[in-house]
Amino acid sequence: MSQINESIPRLEKAWKLVLDGSVFVSRENHFKAIVRGRGSKSYKVNLALGTCQCEDHQFNPQYICKHLRAVDIVEKIRTGEIVVPYEVKN
Repeated sequence: MSQINESIPRLEKAWKLVLDGSVFVSRENHFKAIVRGRGSKSYKVNLALGTCQCEDHQFNPQYICKHLRAVDIVEKIRTGEIVVPYEVKN
């Protein structure tokens, strides 16, 4: 299976983490974050170093885990590289 096909589920899950408010970026260093996973698990992510504490990252380093992708998405939203459309309800 290609790396692109392997990455699509991780990207979808990353967006879910972002939309669920599960990404908590450090105020001091916006490349460091805690991503709340399922249950009570949380993972430390360092976007600058490309590291995450999750099993997926540890056992499949050739792929970018959903936690790293989620922090990357939040950073790109913060810098305006990604614009998230929203709907205003009256």
